[in-house]
Amino acid sequence: MLFRSIDRFFDASEAYLRARAADPTLKVDARFASLADVVAGKEPVLIEANWPGQIEAGVLWAVRRGYRPVIVGGHGALEVAPLLKKHGVPVIVRGLHRLPLREGDAPNAPYELPARLAAEGIEFAIASGDSAAHERSLVPQAGRAVAHGLDHERALEAVTRVP
Repeated sequence: MLFRSIDRFFDASEAYLRARAADPTLKVDARFASLADVVAGKEPVLIEANWPGQIEAGVLWAVRRGYRPVIVGGHGALEVAPLLKKHGVPVIVRGLHRLPLREGDAPNAPYELPARLAAEGIEFAIASGDSAAHERSLVPQAGRAVAHGLDHERALEAVTRVP
């Protein structure tokens, strides 16, 4: 049901963008116009997902529509690593200073996620997982990832060049 609603919105956006390209005098609809670069493949579509099923559904939806997905959150990304690699989907890991995804996960699982994504060959960035004012916590989060197996250079890239 949810994907049908999202599909209808993106279908309407694509139809609007085609109509606006044919007739530039058409009234601007900011909701749809803001998606022009996503629909054209110039910009990625950000998909907030943590559970493996959410990630898989979001990636398959975006790929089916011809969009470039980027997973935001990605705490369960390792479980769908083959899918992410197959479609070249990067992950923005939000908030290493958090509880594990599942009750049975190791307490340090969130800290190890960047190193494990790197080992799988999945492009990733590290974000605070909080408001922009808290992006200052990126350095300690990158340091925590290094302490749990991530290469120093890769940690620096994850908070500077990659995002």
